[in-house]
Amino acid sequence: MAVHSISKEMVSAFGNADISQQLSFRNFVGFRNAYRMAESTSARLYGGGSLRSLEKCLKPIEDALGAPLFIARKGGGVCSSAMGERLFTDTGGIEKAMDRLMEKVSEIREARVLRVGANAATFRTDAFRRVFRVLGSFDDFRLAYVPIAESDSASALTQGRCDWYFGFHHSGGERIITEQITQVPLRVYRRSSSSQAGAGMMRGGCITPEMGGRSKSYPSNVRLQPEIGWDRYFENPDECADGRLICAPEISVDPKFWRQEASRTGDSEPLALLGMRLRYHPYEFLPGLADRLKQRLFDAPEA
Repeated sequence: MAVHSISKEMVSAFGNADISQQLSFRNFVGFRNAYRMAESTSARLYGGGSLRSLEKCLKPIEDALGAPLFIARKGGGVCSSAMGERLFTDTGGIEKAMDRLMEKVSEIREARVLRVGANAATFRTDAFRRVFRVLGSFDDFRLAYVPIAESDSASALTQGRCDWYFGFHHSGGERIITEQITQVPLRVYRRSSSSQAGAGMMRGGCITPEMGGRSKSYPSNVRLQPEIGWDRYFENPDECADGRLICAPEISVDPKFWRQEASRTGDSEPLALLGMRLRYHPYEFLPGLADRLKQRLFDAPEA
């Protein structure tokens, strides 16, 4: 870290030396620590060390200034030189800057935000909303939702736009780890007119060709839709013909247009809600969060 807080007069004393390359934050911190302990020849750096390491830390400054920072004291020990006194005065802002930096680091740590991404289809499923509620119960971070298209999930993770992406499709890549978070029950919905639909919000779920196989209990005319397809039909029911059956992850739908069909789900593989994250992420808690989340999902009763 280059030091820019010393006075213009002191900078001129360095002549043609390139301060930004030859002198670092550590050199000046070591000097200020030594200044306070100048009466002792065993002065040490903040992080601990020998007199030899201290001399190594101070030498670049003395070489640039062309003058010693400390001189021998009669009777033993050392004291600061005139140049040392001046430098100590002119670098007083370094410690204040360090204090501000540490305060900022603490603020960042205490206010860490876990950005959870998902596309519109996944966001509408009961499984994702339950996962989001459970994540909100942890104290390690604050939670935020980021809408991200499934096709954009990998780039969103690598570019840092989200920290954890949830979906029903695997987003590969050596930098990305994919973990199964929970299994989603399957339901079948029939597109129906408002006169045929029952009252109240209906619950249900859906499957895609990439997500699993067709249940033997489903009628032959069940239309398997890609993930974004079934969500488009639920959002725009007029695009779906009356009587068509749609299979999708468990979701809340408009009862004016959809009716849940009675169907057994034991004959079909359940859907897997996947969590995807970077293999190496700055949040130290993230690698173990999936196991904590799955345990809490297991312990907590479903709403």
